[in-house]
Amino acid sequence: MAQMTDETFTQLAVRRSADAPFRKALQSGDARAFHKALSRSLAKAGRRYRKLFADMSPLLWSVETIVDSSDDQRLSALLRLGAEPAEIVEQLVQTATESGELSPFAALVACDMILRSPEEFNGSQLKVVYYALTELTPERLTEMSQSLTFSEEVPQVVALSAQTLILGELSLVLSLLLSPLQQSKMLHTRGLLHLALYMEDSTDNDGTLQAALTADVGQWLAPFVRAAAWSSAFQTDWCGKATRLRYSRAVARIATLTTVDGFLTGRHSRDPDFPESSSELDLLKSAVRFSDVPKSVGDFVTALAEGSKGLRKQRKKKSQDGGKKKKKKTEALSAQSDWASFALLRNRLNVDGDTVCVGWNQQTPRISMAALGSPLMNGDWTSRIEVNGAEVARDDFSCSCWFLDDEVAFVELESKSNQGCCHVRHILLSLDQHFAIVNESFSAGSDDQIRLTSELPLNGLVVAEANSITRDLTLHGEGVSVRAVPMWLDDDRVVQAPGSLEQVNSSLVLTAEGKGGVTLPLMLDWHPDRKASPVDWNRLTVTEDRRVNTPHEASGFRIRIGSLQMVVYRNLQGGRANRAVLGHHTWNESVYGRVESSGDVFPIVMVEPSAPSEETEAAESSD
Repeated sequence: MAQMTDETFTQLAVRRSADAPFRKALQSGDARAFHKALSRSLAKAGRRYRKLFADMSPLLWSVETIVDSSDDQRLSALLRLGAEPAEIVEQLVQTATESGELSPFAALVACDMILRSPEEFNGSQLKVVYYALTELTPERLTEMSQSLTFSEEVPQVVALSAQTLILGELSLVLSLLLSPLQQSKMLHTRGLLHLALYMEDSTDNDGTLQAALTADVGQWLAPFVRAAAWSSAFQTDWCGKATRLRYSRAVARIATLTTVDGFLTGRHSRDPDFPESSSELDLLKSAVRFSDVPKSVGDFVTALAEGSKGLRKQRKKKSQDGGKKKKKKTEALSAQSDWASFALLRNRLNVDGDTVCVGWNQQTPRISMAALGSPLMNGDWTSRIEVNGAEVARDDFSCSCWFLDDEVAFVELESKSNQGCCHVRHILLSLDQHFAIVNESFSAGSDDQIRLTSELPLNGLVVAEANSITRDLTLHGEGVSVRAVPMWLDDDRVVQAPGSLEQVNSSLVLTAEGKGGVTLPLMLDWHPDRKASPVDWNRLTVTEDRRVNTPHEASGFRIRIGSLQMVVYRNLQGGRANRAVLGHHTWNESVYGRVESSGDVFPIVMVEPSAPSEETEAAESSD
């Protein structure tokens, strides 16, 4: 890029609407006059901006997105260490002088510094940095975005966020800082356009993010929040009504993915010296400030930011309300999107809420779970399937069933192969009883020997403790203990069982073997009132026309923890008549039911069988 000279600086094209002192100072090339005129023109916006962001830490929200070069790394290190403004200015001037232009990250730092503290520059320094910013034309920003390269290990959200930051946020920020110049109009138009496009491309109509973006919500959200802050400082809009509505819905949805430890679905693998959770919660608080989310969401985010203090405050409020249960609009919390390949199951918008998130945009789905607000799981939900000793290649999952009412939220993922194999995963979250059931099954030919190994990704702080008598485990997390019950195994450890449940490193590993098909229902219970309650469970007999079904045809399971008693039924091979389990008759493919005091099974989730394929119908007609 061209180096700045007095001649090139004075030839910058100024808009007719620019105030006279600025125009005169720029065209004269006098450094002191330019410094004074620019500082005066930015004074009001600068005061508003400092009230929104007290320091430059919001720039660190995007360090993983665009900090790449050694110059960028030095700048980010200065910001993290809280260096003196003079050191940051010196680094910016050095980069602009040696390189002739500023990187996207350096440009954001420069814009922030000029708006926040123009007095930290002397006249000559301000001219150098300001001119370097004018070199970032819409065409140059497009070139920068197209030249970005990322390794295969980098999540998709980082690549998309880099595009949003350069073409959306940086274009808008430059247009506001360079508003007296003619080039600002095109920058502003393109910035608004790209922010609107990225918002629409990233979210469903209800604000649900694409599953791929939930791996690092903060990287996706940060450019929109900073753009909104700049627009607020300059008292202008950063988006239209439709985009603002979508943004507000996205912020509300992101809030439901958050605990006091930060975003539940995040990768959590960053620099331990940088307090990630507080940074993410600060980002979310700022996002709420620039949105139109309901008051309940704002109160929830405030309580999250207060951490344990907020938790105590919410519990105190409950006691003052007399402990009365208030019906929540679960539809506003739990949601599923085929477009986003993502499902959120949540019981309430409290700091101690229960949450399960699952995304199936990749071959290996991701699962995240929090019990009473404490992270329990997060990561890839892997499995290994062997049929007759040979590992079976897995196909992509899709959502085949979603159910939500006031009692439970339920999602079913299904993967079918051309060989007639069927791989199904269920997640059921109770919305009022603090338990979940994670159920995985696989079916193939009736004579095939199957071994299924499923690995649930535990939070790094979770430690499993085995029961010395029964096969259940207690998962001890930070502030919560969860009982994990393998319903497919005999409860007595003395009895030999074709499977296991154990913690291996940071995974909860479930295994089972069987002919034709296997089902692995795992009960996870963390209700405080059932913490000391005894537990017992057993496999149930399933019959069809008075014939006992084999496990590869259908399986039933019962579990009792204190006063809670549940039944799980899975049909792996369709029958010719309805089947009975614990006195409950059904044609359904899956049933999750509550056992009443009378002994009757009250179904809370029923999954109807899928329509038979043409091959199945032909086979049945030939019989």
